[in-house]
Amino acid sequence: MYFVPTDNDATATVLYLYNTDSVTHTIALRGFNYDGAMVYAQNIVVPATSFRRLTSDSIAAAPPPSWATPAPITTNFTDFVYFASLSLPKGVKVEGYTLFNPGTGTVDPRSDQGAVPLRFSTDPAAVFLPSVQNTP
Repeated sequence: MYFVPTDNDATATVLYLYNTDSVTHTIALRGFNYDGAMVYAQNIVVPATSFRRLTSDSIAAAPPPSWATPAPITTNFTDFVYFASLSLPKGVKVEGYTLFNPGTGTVDPRSDQGAVPLRFSTDPAAVFLPSVQNTP
């Protein structure tokens, strides 16, 4: 599964990995630069029937309880990752969004930081194409 993360001084990416399977899975998260070279790699363990939250920036000092357990995993994509991939085994689902956090470098779940849903695709070129709505 491919997507375009953002992680710089004003933006961050948040991902939710849901494991609906009865066994633990390890998900490969990879980031690629503008010419396709891999510049980021992390393996994420998601326990059976559980989830993991990933953030590209640190979390505010006092997150709400729903963000405290399990603790988010920091990915830190940096400015060098132009697109990313997740190797999702059967039973693992993903949701995600980007947000605006100017100058703070902190994801604050208690603040409105303007979340924009991520677009996921099995075709890496499709994540850069605009979404066209063909119904009024």
